[in-house]
Amino acid sequence: MLHETMHFFTRTAPATLRQIPSVAILRDPVARFVSSYCYARAGGAAIDRLWIRFVIVT
Repeated sequence: MLHETMHFFTRTAPATLRQIPSVAILRDPVARFVSSYCYARAGGAAIDRLWIRFVIVT
């Protein structure tokens, strides 16, 4: 699944969003950690401070 925003869903499925009381997007925690780790190892972004820990420890 791609990283879609709520804005995407309001444009692609507005009728559905009006009918449901809430929205929750679940993601496999292991896949999320691996994704975060790879992002951090690749350099992350200048505003991220957590990536430094990945680089130092590993």
